[in-house]
Amino acid sequence: MALIRRVRPSDREKTLACAEFFFRVTTGDSSQLEEAGVRLRQALGQGWAFPQVVQFFAGKRCAQVIETMSKSEPETPERIVRDALLLQVRLAACEIMSQWQFPAGMSPTEAEIERALDIFRRIRQMFPETAAIAESPAAVPPIPLAPLP
Repeated sequence: MALIRRVRPSDREKTLACAEFFFRVTTGDSSQLEEAGVRLRQALGQGWAFPQVVQFFAGKRCAQVIETMSKSEPETPERIVRDALLLQVRLAACEIMSQWQFPAGMSPTEAEIERALDIFRRIRQMFPETAAIAESPAAVPPIPLAPLP
């Protein structure tokens, strides 16, 4: 029997998968959180959930990926919008991390997650040009995922 080794996702794949997760949970109703979580774990692995998404997006590696993507791709309207949306998610993640105060190894409560999502929604409203674009499902940064059953 052959062993199947899962290829670790690149930081770019993590950035896009985490951005998709953020947009899906903030543009839909509460049922979107579960579906978004399934898609996130399909893309990145079983250890990914809301706290890991926030931590990754607030970190240096994500900032480097966003900068590299911006500098290495031609300037198109789609790239400009994508960059603006990714920076909004990063801004929200940094704000959320500055407010979360729970012991290491503990997860945020549902109330803390809801407050975090409110922060993200508020930040998106600060940028009405991209907020309107992001309401369209087509605006969610695309990542290659297997279709849900």
